[in-house]
Amino acid sequence: MKKIIRVIREQVKLQRLSYLQLKELEWAHIFHDSIRGKSSLEKLPLNIGRWAGNYAFFYVLHRILSDFKPQNILEFGLGESTKFTSTFIDNYIGECHHIIIEHSKEWENLFTEKFSLSNNSEIKIIDLVEKQHKGLLTKAIVILKP
Repeated sequence: MKKIIRVIREQVKLQRLSYLQLKELEWAHIFHDSIRGKSSLEKLPLNIGRWAGNYAFFYVLHRILSDFKPQNILEFGLGESTKFTSTFIDNYIGECHHIIIEHSKEWENLFTEKFSLSNNSEIKIIDLVEKQHKGLLTKAIVILKP
């Protein structure tokens, strides 16, 4: 009986994993449909998922940029969403101030060797500091000053 219960639990976990993978595939199709006809975004090599945002995130990002065309964007962390946002600004918004907060100069150098940011995008390197939060040692940035 214990073996049957274990097998059932394993199957439930596998079914849940399959469901989540199918939902991500569905969002991938929705995202790709949403950028159809925008050649600069269609050609943009993005590594969606893993450490970057997932397809649902990129769909929402695309909708926000398309529908609101913000004039100021503050982004924390340099990566795939930076490529997407910078490309979108250059091709579909125009005048916009995009600030990216990053903590690693080395990552900035690696990133900018392979990707040219919009002239409207600016990377600011801000060091991480260690802080105690609820008894745990964490890394944080010092809050921005105007």
